[in-house]
Amino acid sequence: MRQEESKIYRALSSDVRREILELLLTYGQMDLKEISEKTNLKEITVRHHLSILEQSGLIESFEVSRGAPGRPRRYYRVVNKFWNLSIPKRQYELLSRFLLENIIEKEGREAAKALMRRIGEKMGRELIQRVKLESGVDKWSFEEVVRYVIPLLEEMGSIPRVREVNDNKITVEMYNCIFYEVARAFPGVVCEGHKALFRVIGEAIGDCVVEMKSCMAEGGKTCITELKKKGTRLS
Repeated sequence: MRQEESKIYRALSSDVRREILELLLTYGQMDLKEISEKTNLKEITVRHHLSILEQSGLIESFEVSRGAPGRPRRYYRVVNKFWNLSIPKRQYELLSRFLLENIIEKEGREAAKALMRRIGEKMGRELIQRVKLESGVDKWSFEEVVRYVIPLLEEMGSIPRVREVNDNKITVEMYNCIFYEVARAFPGVVCEGHKALFRVIGEAIGDCVVEMKSCMAEGGKTCITELKKKGTRLS
């Protein structure tokens, strides 16, 4: 194992450090006091965990002048939110790129989009079937999306957060795209699978439409997906 990978795995072996990373991903740059308050831990404990995260290269610190006498304020932020940590490092990303390149060259971009939609639809159906088998859910609503889909997306590594949910719509924001590198290489193609997965969930609820409000692959800070019932006014 390379030394830098060893440091990353050590950093991510702690629940507290993973919580701190999620805080920085969610809220952006934070100082020691803010992190301490969010985690309900003493500052000396938080400083220890921040040191390990910084040594691993997952976060970095920087100082900002207060504009008045006194020490500058030190902030922490995530360096790279898109992690690929398999050991030994797998080349699935490279294989995916070659496959999509080949499909686009031979069949065209629309054929590649259609393939991603079929993959997303299959993932969506399997997700719904898994929830049905494990939890007995037959009738879907936005509450079921929050209760069952969000944890499964988190299990995949996407770090989802529900920004808004009511009787008419749900807005899900993702802070880590598990297909980021491939999606950046083929913007507008890979994300068809993401939208198709949510469309299948919308069909399970009934009379829903899906809209991507923001996409990391196209320059957004996060991926924001809105699932709303037909007839609901656009936000």
